[in-house]
Amino acid sequence: MNKRHYIVLLTWVWFFFLTACQEKNSDDPLLARVYDKELRFSEIEFLFEEAIQGNDSAQLAQNYINKWVREQLKLLKAEAFLEPNSLALEKQIQDYRNSLMIHQYEQELIRQRLDTIVYEEELIEYYDKFNSEFYLKNDLVKLIFVQLPKNTPDFQVFRKSLRQFTIDDGENIREYCDQFAIQYQFFNFDWVYLEEVIDFFPEHFKNEYEARITNDLKEYYDGNFYYFMKIYEHKLKGNSAPLEVVAGDIRNIILLRRKKDLIKKMEKESFDEAMHLNHIQLYKLD
Repeated sequence: MNKRHYIVLLTWVWFFFLTACQEKNSDDPLLARVYDKELRFSEIEFLFEEAIQGNDSAQLAQNYINKWVREQLKLLKAEAFLEPNSLALEKQIQDYRNSLMIHQYEQELIRQRLDTIVYEEELIEYYDKFNSEFYLKNDLVKLIFVQLPKNTPDFQVFRKSLRQFTIDDGENIREYCDQFAIQYQFFNFDWVYLEEVIDFFPEHFKNEYEARITNDLKEYYDGNFYYFMKIYEHKLKGNSAPLEVVAGDIRNIILLRRKKDLIKKMEKESFDEAMHLNHIQLYKLD
């Protein structure tokens, strides 16, 4: 908040509330009172430390004060209404406070001490042990889609290369497509869910692959263009997902286990230390 806005705020507060303040000489003017609850200037000053240029500081302050008054009235009503259950309410509040503090402590502990590096060997080991848990809910494919105009140079050579495609041929096919294709998609040679990309293709291919998925070359000619779809790997739903697809999930699982182990270790160390220093006394129940 710049100096000009700060002066405007101070001037407004003193002008608006000076006659209402009981402590006229106080450095912390009283802005509002609800029964025995008081709101002073120091409690709202923080709102304006980073005020946006051009904000109406006076209106912002008034809105905050009005909200505070309404909240105090609600609290008074709530306290009177809940008084018979005050002990239970206090316990709930204390339990929540304790849980919040413990959670914040654990998060800071994790931030400082958790090893977040997961090596490929760990991913493979976990996958080999639990791969049956990562089953596919949808069909997964690696595919190439190409649209070529008729009379494209070296068309038959390209068609043969695509039919016999292996990943080692990828660069040559991409160079050909860069030069002659109307459009093409290699999907970075990664696994993709067929249902997520099927709408990208002409209806002819949608019907073909909704019926069955095979590792072959599908071709369609509409009189002006040739359309090719080459699936060179596929995994059908119900089977185990490839490691590349679930590596992120496995990494999260491993990190979650590490977090739990770290918290358990911290709890044991704290307990053992307190017992060793005789800070804990356990008594038998009669």
